[in-house]
Amino acid sequence: MCTNAADMALLGMMFGPMMDKEVSEVAGDCALECFADGTEACVTNCMVRETMMSSGCASCFTMSVGCVRDNCLGACLADPSSAGCLACQCGDNDGMVNCRDVFTACSGVPSDDCG
Repeated sequence: MCTNAADMALLGMMFGPMMDKEVSEVAGDCALECFADGTEACVTNCMVRETMMSSGCASCFTMSVGCVRDNCLGACLADPSSAGCLACQCGDNDGMVNCRDVFTACSGVPSDDCG
């Protein structure tokens, strides 16, 4: 869903008012923004609004956010960029679910964050 030229270019860009956030950080911000809403559409719409990526590619981030919510909420809610959150996303959770693999399967873009 993300392997088209436009989305691939966006995945390597920086975002936010200070242009200091990677797309994964934008996904974390959207997850926090949409936490109370609880809908997948909220995260997808937020990602499209904040990055201008395709809705298909944004939906892959939504799937990843849902995986993190379901498997790593405690580890990631306070600090989505913490080492504990990353480890949890990479499968160090009770279900041993690798949320980075969920994103890769949807997007077609490999994640090497779990190295």
